[in-house]
Amino acid sequence: MHADGGGEEFLVLCEYHDKGIDDIAQEFEEIRQAVQNTVVTHKDTEIRITVTVGLAFYQDGMTIQQLINTADDNLYKGKQEGRNKVVY
Repeated sequence: MHADGGGEEFLVLCEYHDKGIDDIAQEFEEIRQAVQNTVVTHKDTEIRITVTVGLAFYQDGMTIQQLINTADDNLYKGKQEGRNKVVY
């Protein structure tokens, strides 16, 4: 995965059946907003955390590596565009 000197990267695989791509992206947007709105205090300093999400959706014939690469490319695009967003 791309390294940019900051943050952690996680891979989450989700199976979905009856939800569309936009619905799933909206769920991740709600998670992103919840994280953004959470304030952590450490030694009298308020810390705000942001999340950039790169989503990828399986297309027939894709390999797992292609799926991961697509998610990673979308994550990197979101970081290049200013971070704290969901890209798919």
